Amino acid sequence: MNKNGESELILIVDDHPKNLQLLGFILEETYRTAAVKNGRKALEFVERRRPDLVLLDIMMPGMSGYEVCKKIRRTYSAAELPIIMLTAKDTAEDLMEGFNAG
Repeated sequence: MNKNGESELILIVDDHPKNLQLLGFILEETYRTAAVKNGRKALEFVERRRPDLVLLDIMMPGMSGYEVCKKIRRTYSAAELPIIMLTAKDTAEDLMEGFNAG
């Protein structure tokens, strides 16, 4: 439960509809979920209605998850809005870029 007494709201950001569907299905029994397909929509959602957690794909067209994370961090700290990045990228450089993004 969040501070409003509601189930936590998780924003899922991914450009692949199957990933959105799968994550939503897994999470919807316990959490409220919202799904968007790109970084711009994610930023608009966060501006309108701050979720309790963001599950963020890194590799998306237009605006990468790294860019989205950096923009969210301009407004919210990690304690205020946690972000979990989802990716198949697995190099040390990818990991460091994610940490540096926030």
